[in-house]
Amino acid sequence: MNGRRRGWVNEAWWVIDDASELRSSPRGITRFGERLVLFRDADGVVSALPARCPHRGADLSRGRVVDGTIACPYHGFRFDREGRCVETPCEGPRAIPPHLRARPLVVREAFGLVWLWRGDPSRVPEIPWFDALPRDTARSASAQMTWRSSLARTLEAMLDIHHLPIAHRAVGAGVTGTRLDPYEARVEDGVIRTAGVLRPDDAPRGSTVGTRIAIDVRFPSQIHLVLSPSTPAFVACTPIDETHTWILTRYWVEAPVIGRVLAWLALRFELGLVQPDDQRLAEDAEPSTPSLETMCAVRADAGIALWHRLADAAEKAAQPRSTEPGATPRT
Repeated sequence: MNGRRRGWVNEAWWVIDDASELRSSPRGITRFGERLVLFRDADGVVSALPARCPHRGADLSRGRVVDGTIACPYHGFRFDREGRCVETPCEGPRAIPPHLRARPLVVREAFGLVWLWRGDPSRVPEIPWFDALPRDTARSASAQMTWRSSLARTLEAMLDIHHLPIAHRAVGAGVTGTRLDPYEARVEDGVIRTAGVLRPDDAPRGSTVGTRIAIDVRFPSQIHLVLSPSTPAFVACTPIDETHTWILTRYWVEAPVIGRVLAWLALRFELGLVQPDDQRLAEDAEPSTPSLETMCAVRADAGIALWHRLADAAEKAAQPRSTEPGATPRT
């Protein structure tokens, strides 16, 4: 891994799409710098392959789904969920060469999302979820957006609590104070747990006046956000490439009948009046891919610092072990 791909860890589940977007037609997306095609097989199971057709490189996402396989738009070659070519129209009944196949990707559908496993396909763990979040999409609303910022810079924005009354003063003036007190950040079982109270500057220590905010991040990129106990939120951030990040945001409102409508209204407020400020600030910040060495962190940045320490550890673990002088390399 290099610094520009900070946080692109393997051996992890990543959210790559909203499952509701995948219907009868193939869907093309770009994640981790690679064009992918998503489609449902004959049983409705989510499948994914590299979008580049192994025959002559056409984009399979421009094709169509035929009997649960993806048919290339250029020559009609069809590939199943395992990447095997099952039909070559130009060759008729001739045997299909075994090397004519695509690389299958490990994807699953869970919690209304499409997940990609970046790791050893022989060791695929269960998909993680936050216990405090609903496991279905009832009474929820979701939206997707793309930021022109690296994954690291995007995650910094998502973990930042003390910017809220400053960067969003147009909508939050008078709602919260600027002093973050108390504030705590820790790591538990791979989850960065942060919580703090934004208080008025003149509030005495120990005062109950203020706005409590909790943000948990399952490293590297799945977020449980609590701005209000009645409106939990989930955010997933996944690299499109080194300079663009795909973001999915989902709100729930646990109210009978109108819960989904209220969730949609809360999401519209977030995406229309709050997120544009965060997006502009993340996209303009330098350097585009930050690290602990590029910042002068303060106490209120403790959660962000923990994310970078986990990223440092992941990058160190991914580096090949050096061989001691005179030792025989293992083969």
